[in-house]
Amino acid sequence: MFETIVDRLDPYVLEWYKTTCESNILSAITIGMNIVTSNNYQENEISIVNTLKEQIKTIDNDAKLKLKHQSDESNRREEEIYERHRTELKREKDKFRDLEAKSNDDYNKSNTFAVELVTKHITQHNDTLKEDKYKLEAQLAKLNEDYNSLKCNLKTSKTKGEFTEKEVRNVIESYGYTVSKPGNHSGDLFVYSKENNDELVCVLEIKNYGDDNKHKLGPSGSESKKMWNDIETQLKSQKAINVPWLFISLGCQIPNINELRTSHCGVRCFYLEFPTNKELITYIKCCDQLTQLNNKSNGKNIILIQQKMNEIYDIFNKLQSEKPDFNGIKDFLNKTMKKLDKEDIKYSKILEDTHNRVEEIIKNIKYTPDNDSDIDYTINAGDLSLDNLTDYVGKLQRIAIKLNKELKTSRNSQNGETSLAVPAENTEIVAENTEIVAENTEIVAENTEIVAENTEKVICEYCNSCVINIKKHQKTMSCKKKQQELLNHA
Repeated sequence: MFETIVDRLDPYVLEWYKTTCESNILSAITIGMNIVTSNNYQENEISIVNTLKEQIKTIDNDAKLKLKHQSDESNRREEEIYERHRTELKREKDKFRDLEAKSNDDYNKSNTFAVELVTKHITQHNDTLKEDKYKLEAQLAKLNEDYNSLKCNLKTSKTKGEFTEKEVRNVIESYGYTVSKPGNHSGDLFVYSKENNDELVCVLEIKNYGDDNKHKLGPSGSESKKMWNDIETQLKSQKAINVPWLFISLGCQIPNINELRTSHCGVRCFYLEFPTNKELITYIKCCDQLTQLNNKSNGKNIILIQQKMNEIYDIFNKLQSEKPDFNGIKDFLNKTMKKLDKEDIKYSKILEDTHNRVEEIIKNIKYTPDNDSDIDYTINAGDLSLDNLTDYVGKLQRIAIKLNKELKTSRNSQNGETSLAVPAENTEIVAENTEIVAENTEIVAENTEIVAENTEKVICEYCNSCVINIKKHQKTMSCKKKQQELLNHA
């Protein structure tokens, strides 16, 4: 406690206490205690504190009142500025709405015909599209029905196999070969020679898998292994079969076809994917020649025969390696044809649109032969709008030309009585109305020029810029910046 008191003493007082004698220190402390504990000192302290509190309260109340007054005055000024700007903006908006209404009146009238015409064409086009849609939906329903029927027939792999084997069998038999269905573990079809129906030429293993199951046909696939197992089974049978085997894929490509075994247990194996009729028959014919050559071998010429057979096998291998990528070429051609069809449809649409636009322009020409009886010569031209006035003047001009031509014809004709007479009354009315129309046309033209001058450019109230579209201009950054500056100054 004494340490904190010592730290708070004035340096001069602290220095006195350090340098004075002990009796002076005791006297100062005793006298100070007596003064502080006296009744007069305590009463004066309470009085001083209360006085200070009242003064502080008075100052605080005055400050609050002054601040409230300033705040009310500021709010009042801001409200006046806001109300003045709101009134000015409302007045300018009303002016703009009036000008916009006047400018849009003629625009709306001119657009009415165009909107009706476009609506008519859209309605006709929609009706055509609906008819085409109904036709396409009927065709799609029929195609789906046929597809579902075919899908039901090919639901099982056995049915698919029988279907493809039948098609392949019909093709081979159409070339004069004999085909039979063997038993289990013997391939799918046996093909016999044309000359000798008992002489086996080759064995066919036919597969019709889709792309999702093509892995079964590769070097590690279950179907290729099955064929090699069937070859082993046939070689171990009582009547061994040692003729080439043709592994045919009709539904998908054979993965890694170049890595498949070209022979298994001494039996040649050939692999065909998407073969054409000509390709299939070519392989069968070559197998037939190999079988006949093999039958001619004996102890004396076995080496020569084997050499010739190896040469034929080399020809087979070269044929298989040089087969073009027909599927890739077909895909490229299909994509090219689709692109060509798309461009053809696009250009046909442009041609049709061009014809329709030209036809529409011709259709919209409002020139029709005028009939004298269809024109009302008693019309007050001053009551007509600008569009109707222009149309009426055109009719009067055409009638005047027509009457002038008839008048000349009548004068030059030998028989004046039979000629067409010009109605004098109508001619006077035409002349009178033509003069009135000319005067009104000039007045309308002058008013149009004045309106155009007045509505062509408008001075912005904020930045004093002269612009055509005041609404669009006041949304720009430069004008908004000027508006903010005016608000800040206000």
